[in-house]
Amino acid sequence: MPPALANVSVGQVAVIVGTVGVVVGTVMKAWPWLARLKDFFDDMMGEPARPGVPARPGVMARLATNEAATQDAAVAVAQAATDAKTAAAALDEIKALVKSTEYHSKPNGGGSAHDALMSQIVGLRDDLAAHVEQARSIQEEQAAAIAYLADHSERPGT
Repeated sequence: MPPALANVSVGQVAVIVGTVGVVVGTVMKAWPWLARLKDFFDDMMGEPARPGVPARPGVMARLATNEAATQDAAVAVAQAATDAKTAAAALDEIKALVKSTEYHSKPNGGGSAHDALMSQIVGLRDDLAAHVEQARSIQEEQAAAIAYLADHSERPGT
Protein backbone atom coordinates (compact mmCIF):
# COMPACT_ATOMS: atom_id res chain seq x y z
CA MET A 1 0.00 0.00 0.00
CA PRO A 2 1.35 3.43 -0.83
CA PRO A 3 2.43 5.47 2.18
CA ALA A 4 -0.08 8.31 1.41
CA LEU A 5 -2.99 5.92 1.78
CA ALA A 6 -1.62 4.23 4.91
CA ASN A 7 -3.01 6.89 7.21
CA VAL A 8 -6.50 6.89 5.62
CA SER A 9 -9.14 5.20 7.63
CA VAL A 10 -12.22 3.41 6.38
CA GLY A 11 -14.41 6.12 7.89
CA GLN A 12 -12.60 8.79 5.93
CA VAL A 13 -13.07 6.82 2.70
CA ALA A 14 -16.76 6.39 3.51
CA VAL A 15 -17.12 10.13 4.11
CA ILE A 16 -15.36 10.96 0.82
CA VAL A 17 -17.45 8.40 -1.13
CA GLY A 18 -20.63 9.68 0.53
CA THR A 19 -19.74 13.30 -0.24
CA VAL A 20 -19.01 12.46 -3.88
CA GLY A 21 -22.30 10.53 -4.04
CA VAL A 22 -24.22 13.48 -2.59
CA VAL A 23 -22.55 15.90 -5.02
CA VAL A 24 -23.22 13.61 -8.01
CA GLY A 25 -26.82 13.04 -6.90
CA THR A 26 -27.40 16.77 -6.41
CA VAL A 27 -25.94 17.55 -9.83
CA MET A 28 -28.12 14.85 -11.43
CA LYS A 29 -31.24 16.20 -9.72
CA ALA A 30 -30.35 19.80 -10.68
CA TRP A 31 -29.28 18.97 -14.24
CA PRO A 32 -32.75 19.33 -15.88
CA TRP A 33 -33.25 22.63 -14.09
CA LEU A 34 -29.78 23.80 -15.14
CA ALA A 35 -30.50 22.75 -18.74
CA ARG A 36 -33.72 24.81 -18.69
CA LEU A 37 -31.79 27.74 -17.25
CA LYS A 38 -29.24 27.41 -20.09
CA ASP A 39 -32.10 27.32 -22.64
CA PHE A 40 -33.60 30.43 -21.03
CA PHE A 41 -30.34 32.35 -21.36
CA ASP A 42 -29.90 31.12 -24.94
CA ASP A 43 -33.37 32.45 -25.73
CA MET A 44 -32.62 35.76 -24.04
CA MET A 45 -29.29 36.27 -25.78
CA GLY A 46 -30.06 34.59 -29.09
CA GLU A 47 -27.76 32.37 -31.08
CA PRO A 48 -25.71 33.17 -34.17
CA ALA A 49 -26.18 31.20 -37.36
CA ARG A 50 -24.28 27.95 -37.70
CA PRO A 51 -23.82 25.77 -40.76
CA GLY A 52 -27.26 24.35 -41.51
CA VAL A 53 -28.95 26.23 -38.65
CA PRO A 54 -30.36 29.75 -39.06
CA ALA A 55 -29.64 32.44 -36.49
CA ARG A 56 -32.11 32.84 -33.63
CA PRO A 57 -32.48 36.45 -32.53
CA GLY A 58 -32.55 37.24 -28.84
CA VAL A 59 -35.45 38.71 -26.93
CA MET A 60 -34.32 42.31 -27.40
CA ALA A 61 -33.94 41.87 -31.17
CA ARG A 62 -37.40 40.30 -31.37
CA LEU A 63 -38.87 43.11 -29.28
CA ALA A 64 -37.31 45.68 -31.61
CA THR A 65 -38.79 43.85 -34.61
CA ASN A 66 -42.19 43.72 -32.94
CA GLU A 67 -41.98 47.42 -32.06
CA ALA A 68 -41.21 48.32 -35.68
CA ALA A 69 -44.11 46.15 -36.86
CA THR A 70 -46.38 47.80 -34.30
CA GLN A 71 -45.40 51.25 -35.56
CA ASP A 72 -46.06 50.17 -39.14
CA ALA A 73 -49.44 48.81 -38.06
CA ALA A 74 -50.24 52.09 -36.29
CA VAL A 75 -49.47 54.02 -39.49
CA ALA A 76 -51.69 51.62 -41.46
CA VAL A 77 -54.50 52.02 -38.92
CA ALA A 78 -54.24 55.81 -39.11
CA GLN A 79 -54.39 55.64 -42.92
CA ALA A 80 -57.38 53.29 -42.74
CA ALA A 81 -59.14 55.70 -40.38
CA THR A 82 -58.51 58.57 -42.80
CA ASP A 83 -59.77 56.45 -45.70
CA ALA A 84 -62.86 55.51 -43.69
CA LYS A 85 -63.62 59.18 -42.99
CA THR A 86 -63.21 60.00 -46.68
CA ALA A 87 -65.46 57.09 -47.64
CA ALA A 88 -68.05 58.18 -45.06
CA ALA A 89 -68.06 61.71 -46.48
CA ALA A 90 -68.47 60.35 -50.01
CA LEU A 91 -71.26 58.08 -48.82
CA ASP A 92 -73.04 61.05 -47.24
CA GLU A 93 -72.80 62.93 -50.54
CA ILE A 94 -74.18 59.92 -52.41
CA LYS A 95 -77.03 59.61 -49.92
CA ALA A 96 -77.88 63.29 -50.43
CA LEU A 97 -77.87 62.83 -54.22
CA VAL A 98 -80.08 59.75 -53.97
CA LYS A 99 -82.48 61.58 -51.67
CA SER A 100 -82.62 64.53 -54.08
CA THR A 101 -83.16 62.17 -57.00
CA GLU A 102 -85.95 60.40 -55.15
CA TYR A 103 -87.52 63.75 -54.28
CA HIS A 104 -87.51 64.92 -57.89
CA SER A 105 -88.59 61.62 -59.44
CA LYS A 106 -91.76 61.06 -57.41
CA PRO A 107 -94.89 63.18 -57.16
CA ASN A 108 -94.97 65.18 -53.96
CA GLY A 109 -97.54 67.89 -54.40
CA GLY A 110 -95.85 70.26 -56.81
CA GLY A 111 -92.23 70.66 -55.68
CA SER A 112 -90.52 67.89 -57.61
CA ALA A 113 -89.27 67.77 -61.17
CA HIS A 114 -91.78 64.97 -61.73
CA ASP A 115 -94.63 67.30 -60.77
CA ALA A 116 -93.27 70.11 -62.97
CA LEU A 117 -92.97 67.73 -65.93
CA MET A 118 -96.46 66.36 -65.37
CA SER A 119 -97.80 69.92 -65.19
CA GLN A 120 -96.17 70.70 -68.54
CA ILE A 121 -97.52 67.49 -70.06
CA VAL A 122 -101.04 68.31 -68.86
CA GLY A 123 -100.66 71.84 -70.28
CA LEU A 124 -99.51 70.43 -73.62
CA ARG A 125 -102.39 67.96 -73.62
CA ASP A 126 -104.87 70.76 -72.98
CA ASP A 127 -103.27 72.89 -75.70
CA LEU A 128 -103.39 69.94 -78.12
CA ALA A 129 -107.06 69.31 -77.29
CA ALA A 130 -107.79 72.99 -77.97
CA HIS A 131 -105.94 72.84 -81.30
CA VAL A 132 -107.77 69.63 -82.28
CA GLU A 133 -111.10 71.30 -81.42
CA GLN A 134 -110.09 74.35 -83.44
CA ALA A 135 -109.09 72.13 -86.39
CA ARG A 136 -112.51 70.36 -86.22
CA SER A 137 -114.26 73.67 -86.17
CA ILE A 138 -112.27 74.86 -89.18
CA GLN A 139 -112.96 71.58 -90.95
CA GLU A 140 -116.70 71.92 -90.30
CA GLU A 141 -116.64 75.51 -91.57
CA GLN A 142 -114.77 74.38 -94.69
CA ALA A 143 -117.28 71.55 -95.27
CA ALA A 144 -120.16 74.03 -94.86
CA ALA A 145 -118.49 76.47 -97.27
CA ILE A 146 -117.92 73.73 -99.82
CA ALA A 147 -121.55 72.63 -99.51
CA TYR A 148 -122.76 76.23 -99.87
CA LEU A 149 -120.59 76.73 -102.92
CA ALA A 150 -121.78 73.47 -104.36
CA ASP A 151 -125.42 74.54 -103.94
CA HIS A 152 -125.02 78.10 -105.23
CA SER A 153 -122.60 77.74 -108.00
CA GLU A 154 -123.52 77.97 -111.55
CA ARG A 155 -123.44 74.83 -113.40
CA PRO A 156 -122.29 75.02 -116.90
CA GLY A 157 -124.91 74.03 -119.33
CA THR A 158 -128.01 74.99 -117.31
